[in-house]
Order: sequence, then C-alpha cells, then structure tokens
Amino acid sequence: MDLEFMEFYDPLNMDEQVLDPDSEDSKSDSRKKEHRNHRRVTEMIEIPDKALWRKAYGVEQFLEVLKFEPPKHGYSLHVMTGGNVDMICYLKYLLLHYPHMNRVVISTWCLGSAELLLMEQWHKDGRIDEYDMYTGEHTRQQCKVEWGKLMRMQEEGIVKRLVSSTIHCKLILCDTGTDKIVVETSSNFNMNPRLEQGCVTINDGLFDFYDGYLSHI
Repeated sequence: MDLEFMEFYDPLNMDEQVLDPDSEDSKSDSRKKEHRNHRRVTEMIEIPDKALWRKAYGVEQFLEVLKFEPPKHGYSLHVMTGGNVDMICYLKYLLLHYPHMNRVVISTWCLGSAELLLMEQWHKDGRIDEYDMYTGEHTRQQCKVEWGKLMRMQEEGIVKRLVSSTIHCKLILCDTGTDKIVVETSSNFNMNPRLEQGCVTINDGLFDFYDGYLSHI
C-alpha cells in the first residue's frame, strides 16, 4: 500500500494560554481542575457564535487543504493538525465526497455538545442514516448533559447502539454503501488546541476488524 502524506497547520491564536502538560504549573492547574465542576450543566441548543467561529477557523482550513483529495482505494491519507480540528472534521471532510452514509460508528474518550448537534442535523438532513456511539467510562458521570442528549438520540432512532465503557480509542467507521472507510486519529470528539494526527483509509477488512471488536463491547 502506498502512503500519501499531507501537512496541515492551523496557526490559531488561542485566547487562553496553553501550558506545557509536563510543567509543574500545568500539573498544579490540572489538580485544581479535578476538584472543580467545569462540565456543562445545561444542554446546548445551538452552537454559540464564539465556539462556531473558533471551530470554523480550523475546519475551513482543514477542508480547504483536503477538499480536492478524496479518499483513494489502495492509499492511506495521513494528516497532522493543530488547533480546533477534532474528530468531526474528518466526518465533514468525508461528507464532501460521499453525499450519503448508511452508518457511522464513532469511538471517543470525550464528547462535545456542538458535535452532537451536528450529528443530529446530518441525520435530519438525510446525510447519515444512523450512528453507533462508543465513549469512555467517565462519560455518564462527568458528561451528564451530553450523555442525556445521546440517550434521547437513541430513543429517536438516530443512535442505534450507545456504549460507555473502558474506551480510549478514537475511531470513525463510515459505511457509505459503496465504500467502508476508517479514520484513525489521536483527537477526540470535542475541540482541542493540541497537535493531533489522523489517518483515513478505505478498506473493508480494516473496517470489519474495528467494527467487529467494538460490537462485542
């Protein structure tokens, strides 16, 4: 299999200082945050302007680089990103080249409210028929609002399978009806300013490998 490499960097000036995760200041700050309730306590009805702008800044650059590079059989597309490019950006990229998907499987450690709204909208627009959603074991307690939203999406038939378990793998599996696509990435299903990597591959065997394992959790 040939490998195709593309570079992408989003020079977003963050409003908040990002500390070195190995520094003492960062460790101290992390410990303080562990004892602080910083999770969303009300459901997001629409994406706030600031969040939308910050996300769009990264997504638009991401899509600008990749919009003329559809996934290709026999190739793996490798991407490095920096700034507000999360898992859902890859799904946006794939929807540029596939107008409809039968099923999308998402495996993530963290969740974002805005991302769930986009999932719901794509279903309502007829772009994605159904989802399977796998999240980390902390989700039900620490992301109660997002988990509640997912449970309602399951009741409405948008999410077929919903699992919270010892999951830390970040995957998107897309069954388009013609192709089976796998996205393997270090990013989660929420915004993150850190450097992340991703790999997009069309491969039935790889899709079935991941899907088969997750379906037994």
